[in-house]
Amino acid sequence: MFNDFDVFYRAAQAVLYGQDPYSVFGVYHPFPFFFVFLPLAALPLDVAHVVWTAIEFVIFASVVRQRALYAVLFLPVILTFMEGQIVMPLLALFFLLQREKHQGIAAAWLCLKPQLIGLLLPFVFWRMWKKERRGFVWFGGIWFVLLSASFLVQPNWVTRWLEVSGERLRTPFAPTLWGALSFLPNPFWIVAAGALMVGLLAWAYRRADFDILSVVNLLVNPVIVSYDLTLLTLFVKSFPVWIVLTILSWLAFALPAFDLWRGEGPTAVVTLVALIFVVREKWTRSQNAKSILREPASA
Repeated sequence: MFNDFDVFYRAAQAVLYGQDPYSVFGVYHPFPFFFVFLPLAALPLDVAHVVWTAIEFVIFASVVRQRALYAVLFLPVILTFMEGQIVMPLLALFFLLQREKHQGIAAAWLCLKPQLIGLLLPFVFWRMWKKERRGFVWFGGIWFVLLSASFLVQPNWVTRWLEVSGERLRTPFAPTLWGALSFLPNPFWIVAAGALMVGLLAWAYRRADFDILSVVNLLVNPVIVSYDLTLLTLFVKSFPVWIVLTILSWLAFALPAFDLWRGEGPTAVVTLVALIFVVREKWTRSQNAKSILREPASA
């Protein structure tokens, strides 16, 4: 329990006491990431666990609302709470991007976990340029402050981060197309997964739909972890679909648990099914809208 949170907590304590956070085993994030946990690092660890879990539950219930009653059984959501991950605050930031509110602020803070937002940034910036150019000021201002503070506290943090970040690369084990195809011989699986990644991203960008692009990102991203799929709770709204996704998430977990698969690759099926339902829902909605527009003309 709280394995990931304890790493963040110890790294933030290292920053608090003027030590190198990258000396803490399991730290792979950019230095500004640890600023988020500085207030919690001043608390006793048990108290910090309670406070962080309460924050997670409040965010989850506020963003997902009534879906929280059944989406909480989705295995990635359970893992997020168990590990004390930072996914719930990121869920709130994705919610802001979905609603096109405070996009510059949301995108800036999402960059604290760059592997989740990197593939989406061109779309977010394009949308900000069209509708919310002030967002670039917020984005640049936030990162100017974060980077200035980081270099002031630890001038060599970039070098230290790059030294340890390679240890986090786990593409063959990712719950995405990369992990799902990793059973293929080298280097064919890399070529196949890379080609599918480029193709699906190109298709999603042509759709110019944030929900679809976000789900595709979770399907093709080579460096995410299964708890990151908690973000699907923002994009999938149907109760029957959540029954399907929850069952699939547990079945996918069972395969590596019983040594029937190496890594989280089977979990890609969960995201693929979610993508199909999201695309189908949006297509149905557009067809209904077209039918409504045609009715007055035919009358």
